Amino acid sequence: MEMAGIFAFEVVRKLLQVEIVLRQRKNLRKYTSFKQMLEEVLKRYHAQTITAVEVVQEMIKIRQSMIEDDERKHTLNLSDEELAFYDAIAATKDTLYDEPFLADLVHDVVQAIKGHLKVDWTMPHRADARAEVMAAVKWVLHKRKIKAEQFDKILARVMEQAVELYEEWPMSVE
Repeated sequence: MEMAGIFAFEVVRKLLQVEIVLRQRKNLRKYTSFKQMLEEVLKRYHAQTITAVEVVQEMIKIRQSMIEDDERKHTLNLSDEELAFYDAIAATKDTLYDEPFLADLVHDVVQAIKGHLKVDWTMPHRADARAEVMAAVKWVLHKRKIKAEQFDKILARVMEQAVELYEEWPMSVE
């Protein structure tokens, strides 16, 4: 590959990696999978099982998936952080709820979480603050009549995403 091609390849790779890292903070599940996809493509390239052109094609597919996510966010009328919770809940394989129900649920969940955040809420010495956030989420899930067999899974995923998004609250608020 000529020098200009190598430079272009590295620029595209670096830009995609940076975008994944920036988005991963907002949507743990989705962008962790994008990161894994990129790492797998790069491993195959370094093992010389695919060409640089094929790597660039795969990177374009990953970027296209990110664009589709942005479009989905607008279609569902969700913010970045709400989409992260939506994806965390929708990733539950046995979720039988439709998109409008999940979008409404996520709006309520995010409001409940934000209404109960406190400084250092994820730290061990602030178990009371974490319990308060969890209680608020449980209340929303009960109010929305989440099925008992899905309740704990959804609660766990919501709390995992909440920690990822708001661990450094109020510094993490945009």
